[in-house]
Amino acid sequence: MSGPRVERAAVVILAAAVLAGCGGSLLPARGEPVRLYALQAVAPAQRMACPVRFSVRDARLAGHLERPEVVVARDGPRIEAPLGAQWAAPLAPELKRLLSRALADRLDGSVPVAHPWRLEDAPRLAVTVDFDRLEPEGDRLRAVGVWRIADVAAGRGIDVGRFDEALGLADAPGTDRAAATVAAIDVALGRLADRLATRVAAGAGADCGASILPVSDSSSTFTFVPA
Repeated sequence: MSGPRVERAAVVILAAAVLAGCGGSLLPARGEPVRLYALQAVAPAQRMACPVRFSVRDARLAGHLERPEVVVARDGPRIEAPLGAQWAAPLAPELKRLLSRALADRLDGSVPVAHPWRLEDAPRLAVTVDFDRLEPEGDRLRAVGVWRIADVAAGRGIDVGRFDEALGLADAPGTDRAAATVAAIDVALGRLADRLATRVAAGAGADCGASILPVSDSSSTFTFVPA
C-alpha cells in the first residue's frame, strides 16, 4: 500500500487517535443516551382583539447558539453545550414557529402568515427577532436581542427595540441542567411574545384593543425599550 492509500489510512488513524484522546468530549460516553429537548408555547398573560395579518419573518441566532446541542452555561467567552443534550428540532426555525403561534394566541382575530409568502397573501406587518443571548449565565437565563416590525406594503420599518431578560433557573429533576435551561427559555419566549404583541397591536392601529400587561415575577427582570 503506497501513495494516496497510505495518506488516507494515516488520516483515518490520526482522526481515531484524536477522538480517543478527547475522553468523550466530542461524543457522549458509551451507553449514555442522547436526550432530546423541545420548546413549548407558554400561555399569554392576557389577550386582546386585534384582527391583523402578521408574519414572523425570521428568528435569527448568534453563532454560538446555531448548534444541535443545548447551551447550558456560559462563563465569559466559554460556553458549555453537552453532546448528550440536544434540540429535537433546529432551534432557529422552532423559535420562529413558536413566536408566530404565541403572537396569534395573544392577538384574537389575527392571521399568522407563513414566510416566505405569496404576493397575494402578504401580511400587513412583519416581525424579525435577533437573539444575541439565549443561555444561562450562572443561575440565571439571559435572553438578549433586538426586535423589528416592518410595514410590508410600505416596505419600511415602523418599530425597533431591544429586550434583555434575566430569568432565574427553576430546579430540574436530578441534575438535568438542560431541562432547566429549556424551561426558562419557554418562559422567556412567552414574556417576549406578551410584549411583542403590544408592539404589533400599536403598529396595527385603532382596530386593536388595550395593551397586554406583563406578569410580575421577582425572579425575572425584563428591559424592553423601543429604539
